[in-house]
Amino acid sequence: MLQLMRNQKIIKALMWIVIIAFVAWLGLELGYGGGPGGANPEVGEVAGESIYWVTHRRQVAELRDFQRRQSNTMSDEFDIDEQVWQQTVQRELLRQAINRMKITVTAEEVADAMVMNPPQGFEQVPEFQTETGAFNYEAYREFLATMTDQRWAQITGMTFQEYEAQMRYNLQAQKLRQAIEGGAWVTEAELRQAYRDQNETVKLRVIPAPVSLVDDSEIEITDAEVQQYYRSHLREYAQPDRAMLRYVIIGRKPSARDSIIAQNQAWDIYQQIQQGADFADLARRYSEDESNAGTGGDLGTFARGMMVPPFEEAAFAARPGTVTEPVHTRFGWHIIKVERKVTTPEDSVEAKHILVRDTEPGFETLDSLQTIAENLTAAHLQFADRAREYGLSVETTPWFSHDVTYPISQIAEPLRRLVRWAFVGEVDSIATPHTTDDHIIVAQLAARRTAGPRDLSEVRPQIESKLRLEKKVDAALRMLQPVAERIAQGQPMDAAVHGTDFSVVDVGPFVRSQYLPEVEAGAFDGFTGAAFTLTRPGQMSGLVRIPER
Repeated sequence: MLQLMRNQKIIKALMWIVIIAFVAWLGLELGYGGGPGGANPEVGEVAGESIYWVTHRRQVAELRDFQRRQSNTMSDEFDIDEQVWQQTVQRELLRQAINRMKITVTAEEVADAMVMNPPQGFEQVPEFQTETGAFNYEAYREFLATMTDQRWAQITGMTFQEYEAQMRYNLQAQKLRQAIEGGAWVTEAELRQAYRDQNETVKLRVIPAPVSLVDDSEIEITDAEVQQYYRSHLREYAQPDRAMLRYVIIGRKPSARDSIIAQNQAWDIYQQIQQGADFADLARRYSEDESNAGTGGDLGTFARGMMVPPFEEAAFAARPGTVTEPVHTRFGWHIIKVERKVTTPEDSVEAKHILVRDTEPGFETLDSLQTIAENLTAAHLQFADRAREYGLSVETTPWFSHDVTYPISQIAEPLRRLVRWAFVGEVDSIATPHTTDDHIIVAQLAARRTAGPRDLSEVRPQIESKLRLEKKVDAALRMLQPVAERIAQGQPMDAAVHGTDFSVVDVGPFVRSQYLPEVEAGAFDGFTGAAFTLTRPGQMSGLVRIPER
């Protein structure tokens, strides 16, 4: 549903003719899909800026992990997704406002702010505490003068450059808020314009000419046109230094042997209980459910529907005072002791359990996976062949720059060390394996490019799309021209469109500042600007191209 709500795409350029108050109307085309398509599809747009799937899912994962660390609980996945989206909208709108108002901060302002606002993490480090436990700003300032990137990252979990960029953004946002709240002097002319923006309305009759009337097959784009557009827009395609990695992901998953070991351990514990061992004592010693192992595996009382089905079935089927044989669920093997059963106000069970997980790889499995990773690291030019021998898929990242921390889309956690290596290592060399909680990543530097414009081959599809749209707008203009001529000769709008593919649409009334769902952010200024240049009922504007060339 989120994908459908966010991914409404509106045709950017249409031709219009209007009576009563204006000449422009946007045709609407909806483009959406049920899930991510391609390597990194859009999940939506904020004021004309694309928001991509990889970035959004990484932020969702970060928020999910943060909630788990803070309270050991998580919100519903939909709530997390929506919360991240709302934060993205607010952050992007704030960024655009900062750029529009040309709000800047100096390097000195950033440095002063960093001295007075140490990031989280420093207050917990003993070397930055006074004898009374207060934060030692003097020690912190000395550290800033002599620090290393590695030590900074160890304390804060981010690079110094990332924190500096974050502080710069925070200062810009602060200046923006001060400008808004400061009550800057407003001239009488500005007050009059603000009143008109909020109160002056316009009602339109519109003849839209959507570009969808022109089939793509009618448009020809030549290579010379693409080349010319590329040469005249080189600044748009400027790129910093970039790198690309080949990589394999080795899942740190339990082997079949690990599963058998866990199962055998569960049965061994069960046998000890049958031989008279104390259940609570064994739970404290062996249970891997950290939430209740310390209390002897006590789960309290639970009703039907509160536990996973296999666990629930075994617990409700057992008699009070008995211990079940090991029961397998997606969490591992459970040995359940039913203390008592309750029938009012609803069927419930009071029970304890011992959990033996089979969801984590054992030491031998981890050692075997590490050996595979080290063998791949030594493969050098035979990297891909060796990976295939192990049944591993070799994938390639998109081009990425220095400031990227998530170069591999499947891994939703920072890989800063790998990114730094990509800009100092030799092409075709292989980095030391990078281990996360769930994966081992072995990466080879596939290529590196110095700063400069993107290759024409990379941007050709975008250029062709823009040129095609321009030509379709021109074609739509030619199609609408006879209608405009008949209206100019005195025909009413309804009569002028009779027998054509066009129709007359009533729009409004609306004010300048009013949100119009039919108009996307990139065309809004042109739409309202053209509408309010018409000042009297019945005034005609002729053909209007939005956006203008």
